[in-house]
Amino acid sequence: MRLVENKIIKRFRFSFLVLVLLSLYIVVPFFDISFLTDLVVSFLFIAALAAVTQNSQLFWLTLVLAVFTISLTWGSYWSGNEQLAIIARTFQILFVVLIAGAILSQIFTHKKITRETVAGAICVYLLMGTMWADVYGLMEIVKPGTFPAYETATGDKITNPQLRSSQFHYFSFVTLSTLGYGDITPNTREAQSLASMEAIIGQLFLAVLIARLVGQQVSHREEDE
Repeated sequence: MRLVENKIIKRFRFSFLVLVLLSLYIVVPFFDISFLTDLVVSFLFIAALAAVTQNSQLFWLTLVLAVFTISLTWGSYWSGNEQLAIIARTFQILFVVLIAGAILSQIFTHKKITRETVAGAICVYLLMGTMWADVYGLMEIVKPGTFPAYETATGDKITNPQLRSSQFHYFSFVTLSTLGYGDITPNTREAQSLASMEAIIGQLFLAVLIARLVGQQVSHREEDE
């Protein structure tokens, strides 16, 4: 039974993570509920852990980090403690960086390009956007006013960083893809610098990743011949 479970996890680990990430970006924004955001993020941690099960040392490290971060996240949610929220967001950024790096390493070691290889590449791109969104959210907590306050349909200001997660994700991916609508602009030089860095890294990632995957596929075909 355990062998079957391990095969399923190994075969669909990246695809499952993609689905959870997409739910964070597509489903959550339709519900202005902080609780739902934290719940989906908790599922994201579980899916991310499943994606790095092949590396036992990294798995246990990220597991400890995930448990610690989830505890802090829910603790800050129920207590409303700003310091806990800052610490939780910081560890969440570290967790995402570790997971993205581990997945990227696995992708580059694949000799044959499969559906899971492509899913892994998508995971890394989405995790990059998530990481930058967390960075922007952290900056807003530390220095309120870094980004313009979000307004509801009635014109009310929402300053709760948790409820503004969808706004940070939106701005992050608009920046990462260099789409640049311009409807949200950072108000500080630090945030502007980070936004520029995200746009540069996003384009470099796509260029390097595509070149790498094409090179792997060509190399694999030459070996078959």
